[in-house]
Order: sequence, then C-alpha cells, then structure tokens
Amino acid sequence: HIYGLPAKRPCRPVVGNQVFINKKWLDNLGLSMPTTFDEYLNVLKAFKEKDANGNGDPNDEIPYGKGYADPFYFFALPFGTNIGADGTYAMAIKDNAPVFLPVTDSYKQGIEAMHKAYEAGLIDPEIFTEDDSMRDSKLMSKTPVIGSAAGWTTDSTFGANADQYVPLPALKGPDGKQYVASDPQHYNYSRYEFLVTNKCKDPDALLKWIDGFYTEDASIQNYYGGFDKAVKKNSDETYEVLKPDDDSSADTFAWVNSLRDFGPKYVGEDFNSKVKYESENGDASKLAVDKDFVQYAKPAFPNVSYTQEQLQNLATLYTDISNYVDSSQADWVTKGGVDKGWDAYNKQLQSMGLDKFLEIQKDAYTKSGAK
Repeated sequence: HIYGLPAKRPCRPVVGNQVFINKKWLDNLGLSMPTTFDEYLNVLKAFKEKDANGNGDPNDEIPYGKGYADPFYFFALPFGTNIGADGTYAMAIKDNAPVFLPVTDSYKQGIEAMHKAYEAGLIDPEIFTEDDSMRDSKLMSKTPVIGSAAGWTTDSTFGANADQYVPLPALKGPDGKQYVASDPQHYNYSRYEFLVTNKCKDPDALLKWIDGFYTEDASIQNYYGGFDKAVKKNSDETYEVLKPDDDSSADTFAWVNSLRDFGPKYVGEDFNSKVKYESENGDASKLAVDKDFVQYAKPAFPNVSYTQEQLQNLATLYTDISNYVDSSQADWVTKGGVDKGWDAYNKQLQSMGLDKFLEIQKDAYTKSGAK
C-alpha cells in the first residue's frame, strides 16, 4: 500500500491574489480610487502621461506591470476571468458548470480590452517576455515605477515599497458585476503532503510519528516558523505571530522559516480566532483585506481527484494546450487580432484534444460531488 496524508492550513483567506494600485500616485495626481474598469483605464492613462511618482521624469512610469500573479487574468478580471488557484488547469465555474476559461467570451473580451490598453501604452511592453529578476527590479525599484500589478500581498509583491500600495477595489466591469479571484478550497486543503510508500518497513510506526505534525502547536510552527523565532504561544493557548527579526517581509520570513503551504498540518475551524499578529503586513493584512472582498467571491473549480490514466492524459494534453493558449494570448494582447483569429484558435484547440481535456475535467468534477 501507499498512504497519502492531507493538510488543512491555518489562517487562509477566501480571496487569493488581487490587483494593487499605487495610492501615493493617486494622491500625487489628485485622482480618486477607481471603482469601474473604465475609471481604472483613465487612472492608468494619467499614470502614463504625468509624473506620477514625482521624480521629475514623466516617462519612467509603468501604469500596469507584471506582479506575482498572472498579469492577463487579473487585468481582465472585471470581464469575469476569475481564475482559481495554480494547478487547476485554467478551469472555472460559470453558470454552475465547469468551463475552460481560455475559450469563454469573458476571456476574449478581456484580450480585446488588454490589447487596447497595450496599444495605448498602459501595459508594460515587456510583460510577456521579462524574467523574474527584471520583474522584481521594477516592482521593488528604489523609486517606484509600477502603478498597478497583481500579487498576494503588498509586502510580498512590492517589498520596501509596500506602504505605497493598496488593494484595487473589485472593479465593476461591462456587465456591472464585480469579480475576485477566489478558491478557498485549494488555499485551505491539499492532498498528499506526506507519503508512505510500499518500501516502508513499518508504516504504523511512521504514521504514529507523523501524527505529531497534526497538532495545533506543530501546525502553526509548520506554517510560520518555530516558537520564539516566529511564533509565541501564550498561556491562554492563543498564538501570536511575531514580526520578522530581520528586514524581510512577513510573508518572506514565513516561507524561509517554515514549510508554509507544504507539509502535513491540521487546524480546526475555530483555530484562526486564536491567532494574533504582531506585524501589520503579511497574513495580517491579507486577512484584514479579505473581509472587504469576500462578498464578491464566486465558486471556483473544486479540488478534484484524477485517476492515474487521467493524470497521464492531462500531462500531455494540457502541456500542448496551455503552450498554444499562452502564445496566442501574448500575440493578441501585443498585436491584436483576437476577433479575426478566434474561430481558428478554437479549431486548433479542438485538434489538440480540448474535448478530451474537458471530458476528463467534467468527469472529475462530477465525481467530486460539487454543486
């Protein structure tokens, strides 16, 4: 036998990555916080045309740049491209049914809107080609040059510049609706965080040992770092997540000092109320912001299981499909032509096995019992 153990993480939000905007730039230019997609475009235009960062150079601002979340899906979010967690194959739920986002009307409309913004100079021209070091040099430039970008928190996205950025509201799109990226099932739960293989001589002994990881004390240290270094346990059985003892962000400090999203752990539903934060950034800010955005959360594609055969098929199918989707997306955003090329794009996806891909996803969805 092979045994796989799950995890339930502490202090997870309902809303995932989101778009942030430079509030200091808004103040410098006397602009109000945008509440609709059109207002957002007008703000980005002002960022481009004026010296928003106040350094005397009106040409060094990048209105919308690449952050730590997919730059297309989050720019197009007001059109309904509310993608779930990484690893969900760009699947989403629309009208109570699973769909592949890159063939939806929402996706196409988002492409058209982003191309117009790209043509107007509102999008970083290197957004599809820059590597991580180039991205980070812009996000964390000594003088901020990015007006807006997507990520998990301001401190994990913008580093020392975090205090200039705030979450962008859930913008009203063309249909008047507001969307956020939400996938609490994937944020909270995961499978196979510890495996006992058929080579193990004494599974019972190993499972008894690993059971110690599923206590509250072990779980919070597994997630933030050890007691006294990253977490303080109080006499009343509550916990305080401590400030980093170096100059790193709270998010980075947790990743360095713990297994963070990985590894076996479990906390009950009432556990989060026992946790306080010494720092105002990191998870503290994420959970505080979550309260304002949770009202816009919609069902995401669930945490489904696949058979071994399905996983093998997906490995081949999705590699080809996603590569084609990504290259088409970049071409359409930078060069245009989505309307003219849409039918041929869909036909090509069909020839690459999209129907088989969707058959697998719908089968896994049905068997998950999701409603």
